[in-house]
Amino acid sequence: MHGVVGGNFRLDALQAALLAVKLPHLPEYTAHRQRHASEYTLALAGMAAGAAIAISLPVTHPDRTHIANQYTIRVRRGPAWRHRESPRDALRRRLANAGLLPRSITRFRCTRRNASASSTPSGLPVAEEAAGDILSLPVFPELTAEETASVAAEIRQFASEANG
Repeated sequence: MHGVVGGNFRLDALQAALLAVKLPHLPEYTAHRQRHASEYTLALAGMAAGAAIAISLPVTHPDRTHIANQYTIRVRRGPAWRHRESPRDALRRRLANAGLLPRSITRFRCTRRNASASSTPSGLPVAEEAAGDILSLPVFPELTAEETASVAAEIRQFASEANG
């Protein structure tokens, strides 16, 4: 874990060369990500919160746009959730087992890094709770509509099974 807050944000020549090749494609990549985000929103909209879990979707206001670099949902535990594993972790495991998560993204909570030792987790309860509930779904540009539909269907099935 990091002892101090900081970073090295220099761009080396190799990174610059690769990014120079990719930069002209940025509008296309953005359009693909935004399409995937819209597909998720349409497929997952209307899921009612149940007694075991509630899934919240990201919101983009009608007069704004979003790059959709991530599509992060929040999977909250309800009073009827009876499993030791959190619903977020259960859903993440289910999607990974189905081959629907391309890689495991481990989120390190800032409040648990040595650099943030002065800010104890108990001092940031909302941030701690949210960090334990969020799950980012794949939105990389090469994703297909069939893949987003499969991810959404698996999430809907999980919610249906959890909430009865």
